[in-house]
Amino acid sequence: MTRYARSKGSKASNEREPEEATPWNEMVQSVKKVSSFNPEDEDGETYENSEDGSADEEGLAMEVDEAPEDSTVAPSNTAPSEENESELLGKKKKKKRNQNKCLNCKEKGHLKKECPQLSEERRKELQELYVMKVERKGMGTGRKKNKRADKENPLSEPGFRVKTEDVPRLKQLEKDLRLAVKEKKIMNKELEETLKKERRRAENELA
Repeated sequence: MTRYARSKGSKASNEREPEEATPWNEMVQSVKKVSSFNPEDEDGETYENSEDGSADEEGLAMEVDEAPEDSTVAPSNTAPSEENESELLGKKKKKKRNQNKCLNCKEKGHLKKECPQLSEERRKELQELYVMKVERKGMGTGRKKNKRADKENPLSEPGFRVKTEDVPRLKQLEKDLRLAVKEKKIMNKELEETLKKERRRAENELA
């Protein structure tokens, strides 16, 4: 039998006719029966739908009101406030400061260069070493950081820090040496070496 001989709705046909629709009245009755009784309800309470099939709004409102939200309880994932952060930072700094121990007497509260058990001479040596380290790093009183101060300060020579009374002497020495170079009595190299030597000597006297 060819495919043209198959009639619509027959067993041999791929297309099936739809079944008859359920009447509206039967659907409404079945919905009312199901919603009027719930066997899983522990209290055995029944809820009747209104005429338009909607749920009782008052009952729903009562259920919601039974468990009010507590607005005073903050969520657990809230970020810490600025005051708490500042307190934590202050505690960490204080703890770190308390951990500073003296390498000489092993007591807290001061550094080795400030230890009362050290002699005055040893304390002075440590202080000078500390100043030298600071100058090398270009911090504090280092020359790299205070180039402008060296130029404006009359106590300083280019690259050197000297006493006030040594400044005129060094300037006069430089003037005489440059005059000697101009008259070809000495070379520029000798001028630079002599000035450097005298400035270094004046700097050592300042220390």
